[in-house]
Amino acid sequence: MLQMQDVQGRLQGSLGVIRLNREHRNNILTPNFTKQIKRSVETMNIDHSVKFIYLTTAKGQSFCNGTDFRTMMHFKAEGQTEQLTQYLG
Repeated sequence: MLQMQDVQGRLQGSLGVIRLNREHRNNILTPNFTKQIKRSVETMNIDHSVKFIYLTTAKGQSFCNGTDFRTMMHFKAEGQTEQLTQYLG
């Protein structure tokens, strides 16, 4: 079975394209998904051949539905204020 990555990056000349690939979840920003996006941007940022970074989606239907409130409520219920602060940061 082919497993799709949540965040996919590729180079097109001097353009770095980062594709958000969780449209089945409306690209909701979970902590792990946010880390993957950050890592992709940082990786392209240190590549001196990349002049522009373009964020897009797989099908263009939903760029991002924003914050994952279930994660926030979990952190709050567990008293994990540091994790909640980091997530919102």
